[in-house]
Amino acid sequence: MQPERDPDVQCERCGRCLSVCPVYKAERIETFSPRGRLELIQAVARGGLAPGTRYERSVHSCLQCLACADACPKGVNGAGIIRAEKSVMNSRSAGLSCHLERLGLKMVLNHRLLLSRIAGAAVRSGLAGEHSKGAPPLPPRHLPLVFSLMRTRAGQKLAGRITPEILSGRTLPSLYPLRRLPEWPEVIDPSPGRPVKDEVILFTGCFFGFLDTRPLTAAVRVLGENGIRIRLPRAQTCCGAPALLGGHPGIAEENCRKNLLALDGGLPVLVLCATCGNALKNEYPERFADDPELRGKAEQLSAKVREICEFLAGDFRPGPVPLDVRTAVHTPCHLAHGMKANTGVPELLARIPGLDTQLLEETCCGGGGLCALKNPVLSMNLAEEKAAAVRERGASMVTAPCPGCLTQIRNGLAASGMVSGTVHPVELAAMTWTR
Repeated sequence: MQPERDPDVQCERCGRCLSVCPVYKAERIETFSPRGRLELIQAVARGGLAPGTRYERSVHSCLQCLACADACPKGVNGAGIIRAEKSVMNSRSAGLSCHLERLGLKMVLNHRLLLSRIAGAAVRSGLAGEHSKGAPPLPPRHLPLVFSLMRTRAGQKLAGRITPEILSGRTLPSLYPLRRLPEWPEVIDPSPGRPVKDEVILFTGCFFGFLDTRPLTAAVRVLGENGIRIRLPRAQTCCGAPALLGGHPGIAEENCRKNLLALDGGLPVLVLCATCGNALKNEYPERFADDPELRGKAEQLSAKVREICEFLAGDFRPGPVPLDVRTAVHTPCHLAHGMKANTGVPELLARIPGLDTQLLEETCCGGGGLCALKNPVLSMNLAEEKAAAVRERGASMVTAPCPGCLTQIRNGLAASGMVSGTVHPVELAAMTWTR
C-alpha cells in the first residue's frame, strides 16, 4: 500500500521555523523553508499544484535537522511531514536515481559486515590509506580521483544518467575497521578490580560498529573503568535511520523489528551515534504506533535509550592522564532536537582534567545523510561555516557523537585548508587512561 498525502497541515505561517532552518538561512528562499515546504505539500495534497522538478528540489532540500519542530509554537512536526512527503514521492518514482538509492540503502542496512570487510580490504591494500600502530588510517586517496573524472564532459554525461547529486567531490571518511562488533564478546565485565555498579546494552550503530571502531573500543574502555558491565547483542542491526529519514521506511522495516527484539529488556540502551539514538527513541514509536504487537516494545525501548555521554556524565571517573588540548564541541541536531540530550557531552568533557572545551553554536553542520548528498553545494557551505567557527576558537580537535557530523566537519576543515583531529567524545575520555 502506497503512502498518501495529508492535506491537513496545521501551520499558521508565523515564521518561527524560518529563524532556525539552516537551509532557509543559507538560501533565503521561501520554498526552501519549513513553512514554504508545508504550504507546497498542502497544495499538492489538495490538487492545486502538480509536483515537478522544483517541487522535488524543495522537499529534498530539507536536512531533517528537526529544529523546526522544536521551534513551532503549535507543535507542528514539519520535519515529519516533509519526511512523509519524501516517502510518497519515492514510492511513486520509477526513475533510475531512486532505484539506485533504494539499492544502496538495502546494501547498507542489510550487508554491513560485507561492507566492513570491503573497507578492511581497502585499508590493507592501501586504497583507503595505511595505518601504523596507534595511528588512524589516512582518508581514502584514490576514489576522489574517480569523482574528479566524473567532472569531464564524458563523465558528466554518464553521471547525468545516474545521479549527479552524489558526485560532490567531498573526501570519503577514514576507515578503521579493527575489532568490529561481531568480534567482541556479547558480555563484557568491568575492568579488573572494578566492582559492577551498573549494566547496560551498548548499541554500536553501523559506522562505529563496523567501519571506524575506535569509538566502540573507547566506549568499552571507559564503561569498564567506570564499573559498567556491557552487553553487546549480536542480533542488533542497523537502526534504519538512513532509510527512515530519507523517505524509504519500508526498507528499514525488518531492521526495526530485529532491533526491538535484540534490545528488549529492562537495561538502559546506550548509543554512540545521536542519529541512531533519535531513530530508536523517536522514529520507532512512530513507526509502530498502529502495530498492537510491537507498539509496547517500541515505547519501552524509547524510554531506555540514552546517549553514552549523557549516561556517564553524572558519575564519570576519568583516568589519571590529563589532556592538554583545546577541542571544539559540536552538538549534532539529532542529539539536541531529537534526543533532547545536549548537555551530556559538555558535562562529561568538563570532568576530563586539562581539557579546554569550546562549545560551538548549536547549528546544523550540513550533514543530513541523503539530503546532503542531494544538495552537495549547500551541504559544503554549511560545513565550511562550521569549520570557520572551529578556526575562530583555535581548537586543534573537534568532537561530536555522530559519524556523519564528524565526516562533514572534517570535509569543511579540509576545504578551508585546516588540519584538525575529529574524534568521538568518548575517545577523549578514553585517552585519560592512555600512557
